[in-house]
Amino acid sequence: MKITTRNVVMVALFTALTVIGTMIKIPLPTGAFVHLGNAVLLLSVLLLGYVKGSLAGGLGFAIFDVLNGYAAEAPYFIIDNMK
Repeated sequence: MKITTRNVVMVALFTALTVIGTMIKIPLPTGAFVHLGNAVLLLSVLLLGYVKGSLAGGLGFAIFDVLNGYAAEAPYFIIDNMK
C-alpha cells in the first residue's frame, strides 16, 4: 500500500467524522446510548477499503474514548479494528 497525501487526508477526514458521529448520542432508557459512529465506520470501509477504513474507524473511536473518560478501553478499538 502506497502512502499518498490523499490517503492520509481521507483517513484523517473519516477519523474526524467518526468522532463527530459518535458524539451525536441518542440516549436509551438503560443508560447506554446509540450513536452514528458505526454508520460512519461502515461508510469509510466501503469507500476507502478495509485497511484504511478500519484504521480511520478505530482511531475515531479511540479518540472519542479518550475525550470522554473511557481511556482504559481506547486501545481495544485500535487493536480490534486492525485484525
